[in-house]
Amino acid sequence: MARLDTHPAAAPGQPLPSPDVAGVELIVGARRVTPQAVRAVAGGIEVELRGPALLAVLDASFQGQDSIEVLGGRWHRHRAQVSAISMQGASSRVLLTCAERCQPLN
Repeated sequence: MARLDTHPAAAPGQPLPSPDVAGVELIVGARRVTPQAVRAVAGGIEVELRGPALLAVLDASFQGQDSIEVLGGRWHRHRAQVSAISMQGASSRVLLTCAERCQPLN
């Protein structure tokens, strides 16, 4: 998996702010999940998740009962699927590739 880009103005290990990922949250089934960090990559996003947020995404990915959708940023209202997982210490990085745009709710 690609390494996390940093900037001298950002804290070590923190991604650069980007309009592509500003304010990104995930909707996993009926849960709202806020990643610890988000980074734009080709075709989707890489998110850093911990604890219950990571479990929700893993359950949705492997059990297939819940969908994963992106809110905010370039991929607003797009479905996503887990393409790769990199577990490191207390947190994990999950690569989400974004697919079709979700239908708006009334």
